Amino acid sequence: MADYLAETPLPESAAGLTAVLETTFHHLTGYPLDHPDVIHLPRYAHGGMSSGMIAPEFWRERGFPLLRERFAAICNGTAGR
Repeated sequence: MADYLAETPLPESAAGLTAVLETTFHHLTGYPLDHPDVIHLPRYAHGGMSSGMIAPEFWRERGFPLLRERFAAICNGTAGR
């Protein structure tokens, strides 16, 4: 996801960030973020026990909230403090 969004400018709002993240998740996995099960994608399997496994629950409950917090810190000028 980081590589895919590397050249994308930051959205102007938290709602815009959420839209970008959810759209990118769907584009890269082929599944919506509210998909209930773990997804296996061979193209992301590079070795290891859980290689290629994507957990939408992680992204909904931990990953994307963390990115939204970091976005808010950037917008508020408190990033890196």
